[in-house]
Amino acid sequence: MKIALSTIILSWLLIETCSSQIASTKHLDLGAIKRIELLEVSGDMSGEIFEYRIERNKGDNWVSKRTVTYAKGATKYETSKDPFIRKIPASYLSSLLNSFTNPILTNNIAEFKISKDTLISYLDSMPIPISTDRKLAIVKDINNEFHLRQAFENSLIPKFRDHQTLYQIKLIMLRGDTIVAKARSFGYHYVPWNIDGVRVYDPKITMFYNYLCGNERYEPSRRHYFYKFLTTELLRSQGRILYPQKQR
Repeated sequence: MKIALSTIILSWLLIETCSSQIASTKHLDLGAIKRIELLEVSGDMSGEIFEYRIERNKGDNWVSKRTVTYAKGATKYETSKDPFIRKIPASYLSSLLNSFTNPILTNNIAEFKISKDTLISYLDSMPIPISTDRKLAIVKDINNEFHLRQAFENSLIPKFRDHQTLYQIKLIMLRGDTIVAKARSFGYHYVPWNIDGVRVYDPKITMFYNYLCGNERYEPSRRHYFYKFLTTELLRSQGRILYPQKQR
């Protein structure tokens, strides 16, 4: 009992410590922001780098612009010939700041809004047909909260073979200091985000990032891969991963 109680106390202290590390942002509001800079560095062979800047224009409206596009083999950074420009509602940026000031410090599967029915439907689109008995066993796992969460957590761990892309959000304050959020991922979720040394499990930050870059149109395909990875983990976790049969 003493061990269990000490573990609970230690966990509570760790959460409190993490919270205190970003306590300085508790009163953060849009009026304190000079600009926001986004960075994406591809982890594949292309070596692509994209940079975005969100700041107020002369009309006091927030605008997102792609300032740099860089590819491997280029002699220097180049300003995009067809720059992305988008007006950003102030309320949207305020919601992003809220994810910084009220961080989600634990990995809560509910935040990802997983549809079990959709997940089950992906079993019919596997490259190799699944037998009825095997499918029933996997469906049972999907409806088992423990097994689903276990597969979900495994799906968030980058695998050795994956190309990890770096995503970064930098808040540059009027007073001169900065707050930086970083994530490395290969799929839809980009979690955990790391905000000044604190791990944050908030998928909304990913959606904000994609919107500011004009990539929200790719969200359905990112969601597709999220379910695909999760389905594979469900197969793998119970020793039911499928491999093509070798031709003899």
